[in-house]
Amino acid sequence: MKVIFISRYGSKNLGDELIVRELEKLLNDYVEEIYRFDFNLSSYGSLDESFDYSPHHPQSIKASNFINNLYRKHLRKTYLISVLRDYFNKKKAIKNKNLISYRKKIEEVDALIIGGGNAIFDTERSSSSAFYFGLMLKEAKKKGKPIFVINVGIGPFQTKSQINKTIEVLDMANYVTVRDRKSYDLVSELNKGQNKLFQTVDPVIFLQNNDKQESEIKTIGVNVMDIRLADYTDEIYEKYLLNLKKIINHYLENSKYNISVFCTEKLDVKAIEDLKLYMNIDSSRLEFINFMNLKNTLLLFDKLDFLVGTRMHSTIVALSQNIPFIGVSWQQKVTEFFKLTGFEENMVTLHELISDYSCAIKRTNELLRDYSKNKSKMKEKKKELKLMYNINIEVLEEIKSSIKYDK
Repeated sequence: MKVIFISRYGSKNLGDELIVRELEKLLNDYVEEIYRFDFNLSSYGSLDESFDYSPHHPQSIKASNFINNLYRKHLRKTYLISVLRDYFNKKKAIKNKNLISYRKKIEEVDALIIGGGNAIFDTERSSSSAFYFGLMLKEAKKKGKPIFVINVGIGPFQTKSQINKTIEVLDMANYVTVRDRKSYDLVSELNKGQNKLFQTVDPVIFLQNNDKQESEIKTIGVNVMDIRLADYTDEIYEKYLLNLKKIINHYLENSKYNISVFCTEKLDVKAIEDLKLYMNIDSSRLEFINFMNLKNTLLLFDKLDFLVGTRMHSTIVALSQNIPFIGVSWQQKVTEFFKLTGFEENMVTLHELISDYSCAIKRTNELLRDYSKNKSKMKEKKKELKLMYNINIEVLEEIKSSIKYDK
């Protein structure tokens, strides 16, 4: 079976890269050839060439540029600006030159598989992400190719119309698997009179486990995010970093743990640099790491014994490696991950963290006291989650058998 796989190729986000790699690993058991495209329909000849391993460079959010700051925080979301931006973005998408090569390749393959990560969501009332997703599905539908939307996150949305359009677009697919319950509930109408929507879990949970046997706690990892990228204010960003500083200082002063501070997305490097300035201390037990590619990050996780994570996939990797963790929930998808996996007690909200950093210390200490018990719980939970993930295998087998039958 030959397939087009549209996913987060080319992303600068470690979580996206891990999703792509784990889904490709799954697909390789069922397909002979994969043609790779990102969501802009740029094509890639191989998995490795699709990801950039150049060093991270600190980047600002241009907060000092008055015009850029005014547009990003205020004008961008005004009704007129957002409507015009959506209109011109749609025109641009329709004229995308990559559509031509994509149409040709659709004719050569047996199926379209698309997904991995947050796929359809709208943070503004006038935006329509389902439109862009639908452009890719329509081309496969015209050619009568089976469509499998795999392991996607859906939402949030601002209007009922956006949800309805998403359901309409996803209905073109033969099968849809979503990574959390909230996503499932938003588009559950897809299962009216048919059986095409299924709930699964994030594939990174099943990343190969190095299975460290040590029970002694030596190193705590602190994963940092530039939350301004999620439209949080400079004031909240500063409070977030200052409270991370207090947490780090607490463990430097009251324990013998080493602390490794790192990020898993290039744009977060500015937050690493800012936190380092706030800390303003020189300790042999504290390190700041601002160059992280996939290999280096996984090597870092090999030496971590506990994680305080903000980016969702830092906590997912921790779960995959049986590393106890707490996570900071700053968005719906993060909360849904904790709910689905049964680790809600490991979560603190961003509001809780910036209001009182001690809540994170309290929760961390509770988990550290029952360290071995929590590691065992993670192993058992992954066995349960694997059963949910296997729906993807059943769908792939069904698609492959149907193609053979047709031929």
